Amino acid sequence: MLQIILLILKVIGIVLLSIIGLLLFMVMLVLFVPVRYRGILHYHDELTAQMRVSWLLHIISVRVIYEENELKRIIRIFGIPLKKREKKQKTEKKQKTEHKHQPAYKAETQERTEEREESIEDRIETKEPEEKTEHVPDFTSENPEKNEIPKTEKKLTLLEKWKQFVKMLYDFFHKIQYTFGNIYDKIDEIKGKIEYYSDFLQDEHNRNAFGLLLGQAGGLLRHVKPRRFRTDLKIGTEDPATTGTILAVLGIIYPFFNGGMHITPYYDRTVFEADTDLRGRVTAVVFLKTAWKVYFDKDFKQLLNTFRNKEAA
Repeated sequence: MLQIILLILKVIGIVLLSIIGLLLFMVMLVLFVPVRYRGILHYHDELTAQMRVSWLLHIISVRVIYEENELKRIIRIFGIPLKKREKKQKTEKKQKTEHKHQPAYKAETQERTEEREESIEDRIETKEPEEKTEHVPDFTSENPEKNEIPKTEKKLTLLEKWKQFVKMLYDFFHKIQYTFGNIYDKIDEIKGKIEYYSDFLQDEHNRNAFGLLLGQAGGLLRHVKPRRFRTDLKIGTEDPATTGTILAVLGIIYPFFNGGMHITPYYDRTVFEADTDLRGRVTAVVFLKTAWKVYFDKDFKQLLNTFRNKEAA
């Protein structure tokens, strides 16, 4: 009996260890296997673009295609495309059934409408037009003076006019004083905010926290940016001076592409064509590492506490 119990416990332990090992293996795959992406863009009188994202030897792949002003999306798992469920068959069946029963209904409805029209015509013929007399008041009378609306004209004295003028001046200067007071309060508020943020940025802990955030953001950008980049541009205008200006502007950003940009200028015609191909990869463990460094940093925690206390206040 004891041997059977030990054997059962052994089997349960092996199953649990295998499940835990499988979960750890899946977590390691998600963290350390990179997600690869590739983008292709062509512009020759029309724009065509394609973006492909794959993971784990193309077991899961997503492709987005823009062509002929249409956007298409294809998702594959183990090479099998996933399609949205379409309800075309159901709608077609409903349309067919409705079409079959349509003639009988049409005949009945036509008979009913004809009967209704005849009954309405009979009613219209039998009804006689009724004369409606409206009572219109007669404003004409022998004495036209009585019909006139009496007008009450109130003449203001000189003292009342002077009081109105003084009140208008008082309201005007009161509004000016109110607006100047609001402007002074706004300036005082802006001045207080500038002093607060200057003291906030001069604090050593806050500067360290912002430096950490900027450094980690730069590291993420370097990780995400394409590792392979190539673009072939054909640029030209009918004016050589305009073409030279465009080339000068592109020459400023040329070093950022690490030699991946190739330009062919044209000085005698208007041309713009582009062929771009970029590739890169993203690993989840880099994002996890960055979040770990930022979240457990003492200066960043202090910065979060200051923002929370400010919101609570």
